[in-house]
Amino acid sequence: MLASNKCHFLERPFGRSQMPEEIELKLGLSPKDLRRLQALPWLRPFAERPATQKLLVSIYYDTETCTLRDRGVSLRVRCIGEMRLQTIKALGSGASFAREEWEMQIAGDKPDFACIQGTALEP
Repeated sequence: MLASNKCHFLERPFGRSQMPEEIELKLGLSPKDLRRLQALPWLRPFAERPATQKLLVSIYYDTETCTLRDRGVSLRVRCIGEMRLQTIKALGSGASFAREEWEMQIAGDKPDFACIQGTALEP
């Protein structure tokens, strides 16, 4: 476990110094189109890998009056085995579905407010 007074932002691939921007894209497909999509050569290697399973327990936090939701912010603590990840997400600017995201490993099961500097929750 981590010491409770240390915040460890997770390293991101490709040398990115800041947290990534999450872009959510949802597609509606018919069963026929799904089969066509699964047959695409560039997608096939991903579909052929064996599936893995992990138990994830995600707990979302907000105020009694849903202040975070109303401001377009979410606060989550996710338990993956012994690891605890605190994630803060905020709506991005513009009309897209892009969101800013800050994720850090924390020591406990509840949000660590000492780790909110530089995030959408910073006062």
